[in-house]
Amino acid sequence: MRKIKSAILMLVFTLAFSVAIFANPMEDVPTKLVDDVVFVPLRITAYAHNMDVQWDEAIRTVLLVNSSGTLPVSVSEVGGFIEEGTSWIPYEFAVSIFSNIVEHELFQMRAPAFSTDLDHGLIALGHIEFMTDNLYNRSAFTYREKEAALWIVEELLAMGHSRSNIEVQEFTFDQTSRWADRIGIEWDAFALEPIIGGETIRASQQSQNIILTVPGQSERIIVVGAHYDTPHYNSFPFSGYDLAGASDNASGVALLLESAQRILEQDNYYTVVYVFFGAEEVGILGSHFYVHSLTQQEQDNITLMVNADVLFEGPYFVYGVGSSQQFVDFMEEFATMEVIAPFIYEMIGLDISDLPLELLHEIGILEMFAYLIALGLAEVDAPSLVSYEVSYIAKWVNYHHGLDLISIPRNIFVTSDNLPFLEAGHIVVNLVGFERLENVNIEELYVQTIFFDEFVMKGLLHTPQDNFHYINYNWPGLMEDAMRTFSIFLEEILLARFS
Repeated sequence: MRKIKSAILMLVFTLAFSVAIFANPMEDVPTKLVDDVVFVPLRITAYAHNMDVQWDEAIRTVLLVNSSGTLPVSVSEVGGFIEEGTSWIPYEFAVSIFSNIVEHELFQMRAPAFSTDLDHGLIALGHIEFMTDNLYNRSAFTYREKEAALWIVEELLAMGHSRSNIEVQEFTFDQTSRWADRIGIEWDAFALEPIIGGETIRASQQSQNIILTVPGQSERIIVVGAHYDTPHYNSFPFSGYDLAGASDNASGVALLLESAQRILEQDNYYTVVYVFFGAEEVGILGSHFYVHSLTQQEQDNITLMVNADVLFEGPYFVYGVGSSQQFVDFMEEFATMEVIAPFIYEMIGLDISDLPLELLHEIGILEMFAYLIALGLAEVDAPSLVSYEVSYIAKWVNYHHGLDLISIPRNIFVTSDNLPFLEAGHIVVNLVGFERLENVNIEELYVQTIFFDEFVMKGLLHTPQDNFHYINYNWPGLMEDAMRTFSIFLEEILLARFS
């Protein structure tokens, strides 16, 4: 036992310099209660802390191994037991071992995947291809979603961002229940095997936001957001297909990653906070949790929020900028399912009360809201100086870079992570790629939500066709144009100094 304690002390000392990325990996570990003592499985606990498990036959002892050393553990000596091939150890002993063994080794110190010598948009393009090939099916609250979050952290570290500036903000479904209840979302509606499909829900029922803070000359903040989760693996009606989510929303994630890499070589006046949101596809839960985690001072410091989602659902690159007190009032009055159903029926004659719950979520209750707002139920407030200045930046980059950004103020109402910021009263810049209605056959579209009369989404999102290689083959140059356009525009916004 003395040797075990010595090994623990040595290992803790070796890793003491590390900074935890995920606050409590133990939350993902199953437990067993025996005679009022809580036990955890040794192997799963070790894996949760990025350690390997080996068996030393000579000394009949389990070895926990990572790059910093080896820790022998005798299950029986620490008060554990073996049941049906699984080694269980007391929870308290596990905490004593792993409390200072963090996920330091998980992030390999390496050069960034791409160079900023590349033209604008090409770094993002490379990230989109990687996510298509390696990080598909990123369903909310699953281990696959967490894997994508870890990759984002690793990319930020590889660029040269300090770990002290990176936060992983974990949240459970229960912690978002106030918002979820308002819009009629229940855990059982999407956390079941027939809905999630082949991906495994985390034992802790957690998702996470990845937050990178880049200090500027001012404490004033520009928030830049994009969600990295995908729709459910068995997304209706495409059950059983892998969902890469290239446009929705590897495009937004990749835009933020390119911007975060380039900003290291620039002199930003504002403090820029990049937020990679989890659990957007199940009710924009991550962004709602983030907004409501901010202090009043942090809220007051936000100059504007830029949201990037679905950037090449067509060759027309659209931005909207503004705020809306009418939207705030509308959400406060109507944002409950009990009111939504009859209200939608009254406005457009659509009875949603008897639709299957999973189909309602797939259609997107909030998308219905945004559609109604876009039809005129809420208006963008009179433009502020910041709104005018953003529009001036768009005109400037159009002229100097040969771009064709299109201004549609009501684009701020497109349903994504911008909505919680709108509801909190902030100015929002929302970036989307659309197709013109005249260029598509509406009857062939899976997603038939039409925005602003003349624009529509191609119908790629939430389908297996939302894939880097499919899009690149069928619409060559579309992704390059989109990512170049939005990369240049975002960079100019972040380097501006608003009135």
